[in-house]
Amino acid sequence: MNLKEATVEFDDQLIQHPCLVDMDNETWNGFINPYLTQIERDRMIAKQVEQYPDELEFVEELKSITSEKINGENYYYFGGAYCWSYIEDKE
Repeated sequence: MNLKEATVEFDDQLIQHPCLVDMDNETWNGFINPYLTQIERDRMIAKQVEQYPDELEFVEELKSITSEKINGENYYYFGGAYCWSYIEDKE
């Protein structure tokens, strides 16, 4: 993995999430493929529930994403199906 720190936002939530991005698998369909810590994962899911309380199936899908260890810490891969954008430069 060629990991870089970045800041992204999910869809229309307007919340900044620090994350890791594998620059060898940076995007899916033009959207960023972030790895989030559990704290950021939980923030994103809580905001989704707040904004769209009727989309509980989608929330359950988000909660079902399992973690993987990166540098000794649990990260959740939220790429390949979701609309993420960079907040600031990748550099």
